[in-house]
Amino acid sequence: MEFRPWLLGVSGLAAVMLLLTPFAYRNMRWMRPLAYLFAGVQFVNGLAHVAFTILGHTVPSVVFDGPAPGVYSAWLLLAFSVFLFWQLRKSAAKTTT
Repeated sequence: MEFRPWLLGVSGLAAVMLLLTPFAYRNMRWMRPLAYLFAGVQFVNGLAHVAFTILGHTVPSVVFDGPAPGVYSAWLLLAFSVFLFWQLRKSAAKTTT
């Protein structure tokens, strides 16, 4: 995948998430599955970056001499996704429709 389409996709997703922020702050019930999905995807993404560093490659043709790209920020992805899971569980009793 080329960089420009990837960057446009990530920027579009960030814009959508920004537009959904007011609903998340109101703890709307329909936002919870989206938040769980987002936290899960980010957790798996963080684990993948760490695993690729340990393995030294993603696929046999893509080998890393040092740490895999994104491994330094992977710890933030893991920490923030665990925090989001924790906040979702903590706020479950207070959901609104």
